[in-house]
Amino acid sequence: MHRAIVSYIRKSHTKFIVTTNYDTCLEEALREAGVRYRRVQDETELADASGDEVMLYKIHGSAETGREDSIIFSDEQEARLPEGKKKILDNWTY
Repeated sequence: MHRAIVSYIRKSHTKFIVTTNYDTCLEEALREAGVRYRRVQDETELADASGDEVMLYKIHGSAETGREDSIIFSDEQEARLPEGKKKILDNWTY
């Protein structure tokens, strides 16, 4: 499934993806396909983005080693979405 998503991303020239998935399967599929991407979890990570990268916003965090504390597990945590994450969504809403 992740390879099919990456195929669509390449064909449609998608530049911004929001996902609630914790896993790193999409990142792995992007790497395998040679697609440049930047995983974004807060607004500070946008500063180094380049125009040719796909922005992958993991709004509920990532299970990647070293980022486990970013994971949102409950509705209560989601209701308290950090301002930085709200900013990112506001900036990328069409």
